[in-house]
Amino acid sequence: MFFGGKRTARRESAGAVYYYFSDHLGSADVVTDSAGVIKEESDYYPYGGERVLTDLLPKQNYKFTGKERDTESGLDYFGARYYGSRMGRWMSPDEYSGGPIQFDSKSSKAREPLPYAQISLPQSLNKYSYVWNNALVYVDPNGHETLKPCEWSPCKEPPSASASLEDVHTTLDVAGIADPSGVADGVNAGIYLLEGRIKDAAISGVSLLPLGDFAKAGRMLSRLSRMPAKSIRAFKSFDAFKAVMGTAGKGNVWHHIVEQSKLKQFGAEAIHNTANVRAVPREINQKIANFYSSKPRFAEGMTVRKWLEGQSFEAQYKFGEDVLNKALSGELK
Repeated sequence: MFFGGKRTARRESAGAVYYYFSDHLGSADVVTDSAGVIKEESDYYPYGGERVLTDLLPKQNYKFTGKERDTESGLDYFGARYYGSRMGRWMSPDEYSGGPIQFDSKSSKAREPLPYAQISLPQSLNKYSYVWNNALVYVDPNGHETLKPCEWSPCKEPPSASASLEDVHTTLDVAGIADPSGVADGVNAGIYLLEGRIKDAAISGVSLLPLGDFAKAGRMLSRLSRMPAKSIRAFKSFDAFKAVMGTAGKGNVWHHIVEQSKLKQFGAEAIHNTANVRAVPREINQKIANFYSSKPRFAEGMTVRKWLEGQSFEAQYKFGEDVLNKALSGELK
């Protein structure tokens, strides 16, 4: 199961569900069952070597940066090629053709397979090196590219200390309502006193009394009103999307950047959301459909649609968005 292009859970054929908790690079550090019990926990070295702490889930093969690790060879499958985490290098050279020149997007060369390297980055001249030998900062989503995590998956700024404390206060407020012992409200009052927030400490203190939880209502509503609204809306089906979003407008149709044919691969909410579905003129949508059915040189005898199979959601989204922009600007032939 995926959300925002990232693996968040998986369901086994027997019905068991496991949840994934990843680090900033997407490596699966912790996997739990539906009850929150840790079934697998690992630390990863910079280039993907694994230090196993808990191993109660033998079928868990999604490891370094979320890629599937082959159980026999120990290699990680990135889509375009295999990576050896023990050696910190690719097992085959980058198959992209071209030399160490980064062509401008307006150049006629831009429609060809992208060059594998940039002359300004000497580490990129090595076709076997992983992410320019800087694995703490960069990731490779598909075996071809070197990107920062935020360039291929939505990132959030780390919360400030004050924001983190507000989350703690909210959690303790909610826990205090369900906790008749009053421990949560007492701890909350103590933290408020340490911050010098006497009024809030008093409200938490009053909450220790019978019916005192009503005193927290105004504070909790104030916090809720300050919570930012989510900018991306996801739906469980295309019909549900259209029921809320309505029609695409006169002469327009709804266009999926990552096609609906990838529904089983990435899940409904990754496909049917307001970031992946755009309103475009009908003729633009048809032009893109024709392009995906064509066999350009870079697809090596396959249709574009077939060529994209097996690539990550991030890679397909970036490709689809580029195709859409070219179609809108008249560059797509």
